[in-house]
Amino acid sequence: MKVGIKITSRDLAVFMLALLCILLTAPELAKTVGGIPIILLFALCLFLEIPLIGKLNRTEMITVFMIIVYLALLFIYKLTGISTVSYSHIMTTVRAFLPFLCMLPLYRKLSRGQGYVLLAAILLSMAWTMIWNVHLKQVWGYRYSLSLLTTEGVKGIANTQYVSAIMLLSGVLFAAFLRLPRRWFGWLCLLGAFLTVLFNIAVTQRAITLFLTIVMLGLLVLCNTRRKSARSVIAWMVLAILAFVMIIGYEQILTGLAELVGVKRLQSRINAVIKAIQLGSIKELGTGSMYKRVNLMNTSVKTFFSSAKNFFFGVGMREKNTLVGNHSEFLDEFTRFGIFGGLLSIWTFVRMMKQTHVMAGVQPGTVTRRLMNVLFVTIFLRMLVGTVYEGSIGVVLFVFLPLLFREIRLREEGGLLQ
Repeated sequence: MKVGIKITSRDLAVFMLALLCILLTAPELAKTVGGIPIILLFALCLFLEIPLIGKLNRTEMITVFMIIVYLALLFIYKLTGISTVSYSHIMTTVRAFLPFLCMLPLYRKLSRGQGYVLLAAILLSMAWTMIWNVHLKQVWGYRYSLSLLTTEGVKGIANTQYVSAIMLLSGVLFAAFLRLPRRWFGWLCLLGAFLTVLFNIAVTQRAITLFLTIVMLGLLVLCNTRRKSARSVIAWMVLAILAFVMIIGYEQILTGLAELVGVKRLQSRINAVIKAIQLGSIKELGTGSMYKRVNLMNTSVKTFFSSAKNFFFGVGMREKNTLVGNHSEFLDEFTRFGIFGGLLSIWTFVRMMKQTHVMAGVQPGTVTRRLMNVLFVTIFLRMLVGTVYEGSIGVVLFVFLPLLFREIRLREEGGLLQ
């Protein structure tokens, strides 16, 4: 009896997608390989997925369309002179969306083995990035640091947020592709919280560390509660207490963490976070000064009301425009694009969340509904206090929509995750 290994086009597509994830996330690999091979690899992934593209449902097709339109607008703004953002920044954003565009047609058809391959690729790139930024970069020098994921390298508008989305995606892949029990999903969220905080302290911006910690704690708590039960109320109380403790005692928590960590680079980053928190008084306008952030928000407000032209049409999306504070996404959208553009950005955000409520199913106790509630709050708060529109898109695309598609698939199969 002959035993053969049958390799399907879907297997090849998963393998190509795994390579694409590694190339787009691991330091130096994308630079070494070059842009043309990455584009060809992306095209090959989509070519192998052609038989599956026709099976996308309406929601998935709309998602792909929105991503393409979003990326096209970035290039149009650049070509027409509305935006002075460099092409490298735009390409950073494009690269952030490539794995998701490739994964979407495969999502509902992935087998356990294919899920392992894709998950291994993502975890490998995460591990290598961590090793690079904590250890190897100091040895090899900053002149080689042109990674997508480092603040010292290509300072793209999606670097920090993309890293966070990739980390959250790994937990989603565990739960969705490998069909692990729900209790494992909570532990994976806890592991993701630890890795996310550690990674962001090591290589990325300081402000997002606290935000991601609260998000991951919210995922962990809310994914393990049932509706209409005392546990749900207790879970929300615990989440609120943890958030309060993290905010009030963040400096003490970080000080203790710095004493436990033996890596000098991590200790220096933790101390930088502590220093940023300490520079919160009105007299000191340091990097982490709340007074400075409020002044920058006022800059956007004053610019918006300074003239009829700015009120109706905005000042455009310029990278180094001093007329825009760049510290509140909602305020900055009005300043950049005028009253109509600002209202449109808010309307699309609210409309998207409203539609996901409808699509999440009739049972409000599902995992997707609980995730959506906590993600809506955290995304809204981040957009209110920081320019993280790309990060909000990343969280929705990489975390919420895959879970939404998972639940749609379960309903089609006659079962609903509780």
